[in-house]
Amino acid sequence: MIVLAGDVGGTNARLALVDIGDSSARIVHQATYPSPRYPGLAPIIQQFKTESGAAPTRACFGVPGPVIAGTCRTPNLAWTLDTRELIAASGIPEILLINDFNAVGHGIGWLGENDVATLRAGTPRPYGQQLYIGAGTGMGVGIRVHDGRRWHIVSSEGGHAPFPPRNEEEWQLAEWIRRTYQHAAWERIVSGPGLVNIYRFLVDTRGGEAESVRNLMQREDPAAVISTLGVSCGDPLCQKALQMFLAAYGSAVGTYACVAVATGGVYLAGGIAPRLVQMMMAGDFIDAFLGTADQRAITEQLPLHVITRGDVGVIGAAAAAAMQELRS
Repeated sequence: MIVLAGDVGGTNARLALVDIGDSSARIVHQATYPSPRYPGLAPIIQQFKTESGAAPTRACFGVPGPVIAGTCRTPNLAWTLDTRELIAASGIPEILLINDFNAVGHGIGWLGENDVATLRAGTPRPYGQQLYIGAGTGMGVGIRVHDGRRWHIVSSEGGHAPFPPRNEEEWQLAEWIRRTYQHAAWERIVSGPGLVNIYRFLVDTRGGEAESVRNLMQREDPAAVISTLGVSCGDPLCQKALQMFLAAYGSAVGTYACVAVATGGVYLAGGIAPRLVQMMMAGDFIDAFLGTADQRAITEQLPLHVITRGDVGVIGAAAAAAMQELRS
């Protein structure tokens, strides 16, 4: 079965024609579009159809926001998506909208050994609950559960939950975030924009921003600049920002891993984690993931993986399209 699948994020929308069967998935054609440059998803679908010459009859799109009754208002894009409107505008008779991290959840079952980097082997339990969580333009969270016959995806908007500071420095960061955004949510800190927020907090409270770094951020993506200079120790503020980011990220993963009791494994998705695998393997991230003594009774058992396959969301959306009875 060939379906149109999409992994739509706040930064990019990746669309693909996927030939998917019971045990295989092959991308036939794909293209990536900068999401903020479009007024909605329908123009992207139309452009993809024109460029590919395809006329798919079934499609599924993972979109960056909660999907309720076939509609979604995307928090990080000025879009309101409606399944019926997309069907009318695209000419595709069967369309399913799911949360973009739900698409990741559907894609986990298609991952091979070479598609993940294992941070901690843990003690995996067959058919134990799985957590998938990740930082990108925002922070996504979801749970995968097995009922004895098949896997099910549990939706979540955990990225919007309040950020719980663990020390004085994080209390100060949370207060800075509250003054800036009125609400200190996880994704204001654990995301690409969140890394920039941490850096700005350090500049405001410590000073010492290098002019060369400031100029570089005006030309390039600030989060990428901070990450690159933090990894290379090329700037002390960037290094400190990345350290705080990884500690907060580890805390988020550990907290939700306990909520999910993720004995089947914890999977880190999103565009940031694959670039920081080596830093995650030691120090602040793992310590924060393991958490307090009470948490460690759970977290020390849990397998912890980074998804390195970039198209997991596309494959997951294709799997969702193939396995579900789609209703317009």
